[in-house]
Amino acid sequence: MSQPLFRKRWLSAAIALAACSSSAFAQEADQDSSDLPVVRVVGEAISEPTTEDTGSYTSNRVTIGKQGLSLKETPQSVSVITRERMNDQNMTTLDDVLTRTTGITKRDFGPTASVYLSRGYEIDTMLLDGTPIDSAIGVTDTMFDTAVLDRVEVLRGPAGLIQGSGEPSGTVNLARKRAQEEFGFQTALSYGSHDAYRGEVDVTGALDESGRLRGRFVGVHDDRNHFIDHVYTENTTRYGTLEYDVTPSTTISVGLMDQSGESRPNYGLPQLANGQLLDIDRSTYHGSLWDVKDESIERYFAELEHELDNGGNFRIIANHIDRETDTQQSTAGVSIPTSNTDDINIWQWRIVNPRQDRFVDATLSTPFELAGQTHNWMVGASHRITEEETLFGSGDPQFIQRNLANPNPETPKPTFDVNQTRDLETQETSLYSQLRLSVLADTTFIAGGQVSWWESEDQLDSTNNFEIDSEFTPYVGLIYDINDQVSTYASYTEIFQPQSSQEVNGDFLAPELVSRLS
Repeated sequence: MSQPLFRKRWLSAAIALAACSSSAFAQEADQDSSDLPVVRVVGEAISEPTTEDTGSYTSNRVTIGKQGLSLKETPQSVSVITRERMNDQNMTTLDDVLTRTTGITKRDFGPTASVYLSRGYEIDTMLLDGTPIDSAIGVTDTMFDTAVLDRVEVLRGPAGLIQGSGEPSGTVNLARKRAQEEFGFQTALSYGSHDAYRGEVDVTGALDESGRLRGRFVGVHDDRNHFIDHVYTENTTRYGTLEYDVTPSTTISVGLMDQSGESRPNYGLPQLANGQLLDIDRSTYHGSLWDVKDESIERYFAELEHELDNGGNFRIIANHIDRETDTQQSTAGVSIPTSNTDDINIWQWRIVNPRQDRFVDATLSTPFELAGQTHNWMVGASHRITEEETLFGSGDPQFIQRNLANPNPETPKPTFDVNQTRDLETQETSLYSQLRLSVLADTTFIAGGQVSWWESEDQLDSTNNFEIDSEFTPYVGLIYDINDQVSTYASYTEIFQPQSSQEVNGDFLAPELVSRLS
């Protein structure tokens, strides 16, 4: 396993302090060498959310809540999967990460597609550096390679203040690797079971003498077979970013991430009519050699961050994400067998899902003094547009027969009559704010919320258009610090989920509101 080669200089401030103290100590020693004073040097590392090269399985801070806070300051259940842990446990896909995260379960749709659940609900939204995108079957599993990530932050429970609308399950924030000033290079090659080949290269460093301009490139190729005959996945990932310090307090970063690949889908083996499992080899594949799932994702982003003189922070980020999944398959059985040697009917179909997400978010966070205590106020606004289409069609012929015990994968590829069945655009505009009051030296009260305007436009049927006006989702929390390391908290959060179902009179149902007390 390759070892990380990037190292940050955490002790520079302490060394400088020690040098100053040594100079003063030398002068005093010259005056009275028989009575030397005690010199104590105390250094403290700056708390940063970056986990790369820390050697830690936890993080000082998380950015899943619109601003950088420690876990101790966050009154919800949050887990952080760091770069160190991903390296040590060889987590190369998002599936590897989420299946090893506390409180997360998954439901598989074959070896290359899954949905993930928390608190009994599906995680329907993910965050890329804090900006939300819909998570769709077939994309959340293989299409986010962890080689480009510094950490994965997982929040369990409603996340209305963070993502706006959605299920009360929680959210997953994928925090990308950042360009570093010091030069670093690492590469890794691996080989595993079922002919799994993987190669990585990661290079970063300053692009000018001053270090104000920095860059980073990550490239990955992953190719592996499966224990099921003829099933495979192949992915290529490219990620590049540039960062430039306009001033010592202002940084602009831009970049792109491109991942493309293909796999052979497999929807598993059927059960017998009596409910028992088939008594055949688990490697049996009931599809055809023409079965394929093509996937691609392209992300373009730009970010500006400015540190205020009073310790506050202003951040604006814009994301544009294009995704497409094209699945052609012949493994989905539609008849129920009675014995291990039956012929079953296989449904041949193709589905194409183009999706596009555009998002912009601006956040201001600033401390202020009141009654001898330091408090914090955060305010922000976001706008999100999601466009999604579905094109679906059965093959000609629509059904073929396959023997359970002796399937033939050499069946000819049918023609597909693919038609557009869905063309939907949703927009969500939000204003949010949060106030953190240090009511006592060891007690913090948090109050805030988000107001959202949501609308959906069906391009195929205008009677399905509907909107939600000024939906408010509150957020309240109380944190008591037992000591410097341990705190206890209580919180109340809400989230809303729009509903497309209609009443008898044609009116759309009110959004589903879910609250959670922690």
